[in-house]
Amino acid sequence: MNKLPKFLAVGLATLSMGVVTLSAPTLPAAAKTKAAKVISTKKLAKPRYYANGGHLYTSTKLTKKAKHNFTLIKSPLSATKSAKVKKPNGKTATYYYVSQKKGTVKGWVWQGYLNRTKNYAQRRSDIRRVKALARYFPKVKVEKGWEDESTRTSIIYDCNRAKLATAYLKAPLKGSIDFRPIGIGDAIAEMYASDPKESRAILAAYNIFKGRFDHKTNAKLAKTQKLVLKRISQYKDPSDYHSDFLEEATEKLTKQLIAALKTIN
Repeated sequence: MNKLPKFLAVGLATLSMGVVTLSAPTLPAAAKTKAAKVISTKKLAKPRYYANGGHLYTSTKLTKKAKHNFTLIKSPLSATKSAKVKKPNGKTATYYYVSQKKGTVKGWVWQGYLNRTKNYAQRRSDIRRVKALARYFPKVKVEKGWEDESTRTSIIYDCNRAKLATAYLKAPLKGSIDFRPIGIGDAIAEMYASDPKESRAILAAYNIFKGRFDHKTNAKLAKTQKLVLKRISQYKDPSDYHSDFLEEATEKLTKQLIAALKTIN
C-alpha cells in the first residue's frame, strides 16, 4: 500500500482535528415533569365507559401522555383497575386504567372524563323525567317577601341546575348552607313520603332507572320497591302507625337509589 505524502497526511490530520473542534455544543437537559405518587390501587370488574375528554397517560406517574387522541375515541373502554394518586400540586385524584377491546388504546385517565352512557341524550332525558316528578308534591302558597322552599320547587330547581357531566351524582354539602346541588341525586333526596302519593314519586324515580345497575344492586332495589308497595297497601290515614312504616321504607329506597346512581355516572 502506497504511503501518503507528508504534506497531505498533515493536512488531513489538521482537518480531522477541526471537525472535532466544530462539533455541536452540549445543550442543557430539559426539565423533567414531576411525577404523581400512588396512594392506593384496586381492581375493577371491567365496567364499560365512554370517553368525554381529557388526556390518556401511559402510567400513574402522569408524566407521559399516550399517543392516541383520547377525545376522539368513540368505542367503549373497559376499566380494569383504579389508582388514587397525589399530584405534584398536592391534590388527590382517582385515575382508571382503561383499554379498548382491540388493545390499540390503553392507559390511565381521570375518572371524571369517563361516562357510563355513550352520549348525553340519556342524561338529558333522565333529568327531564325526574323533574316531572315534582307534580307528586303539593304547591305551596308563599307569602310576599318569603322564599319558596317547597319540595316541588326544590326538585325543579335541582334538576335545572343538574350538570350533564355529573348528572347521576349527589353533591355533598361542604359546611355551607348556600351550597347548591348539581345532580339528579339531589333532586331525589328532596323527595319525602308522608302519604302514598308522595311514595309513588320515589317509585316513579326508581322506575326511570330500573335495571340499569349490576345484578346485586338491581335485586336490592327490587326488594325495597316491593316493601314500599306493601306499606302503601297497608296505609289507612296519617295517624295510623303504618304511615311511619311507609315513610321508613320509602326513605330506604331513596337512599339506595341515590347510592346506585353514583355507579353509572
